[in-house]
Amino acid sequence: MPNTIEVLLFAKINAVVLGFLGLILGLLYSVGGLVIDILVSNGNINSNETSGLGIGTLLAFGAIIGMPFLFSLIGFFYGIISAFLYNLIFCRIRTLL
Repeated sequence: MPNTIEVLLFAKINAVVLGFLGLILGLLYSVGGLVIDILVSNGNINSNETSGLGIGTLLAFGAIIGMPFLFSLIGFFYGIISAFLYNLIFCRIRTLL
């Protein structure tokens, strides 16, 4: 029979995995925004939503730090909740068997 899951260990693993996912997505967001802003600045694309390179481009690179932090935080709390619920349900089922 499988054992219960250690809640904090599972939460830490989820935080690390989702932190890496946040880093990848933050890089994609930042580089994608940079490409669009460069194209708008050069006149290759017309856009009413962005004026081109500026403070918004610089702030978009904050996603490289912000997204991994937020994803890790969400992953940590998701790990706590899911491991707790798994242990709770598994203990109930194990007592019935």
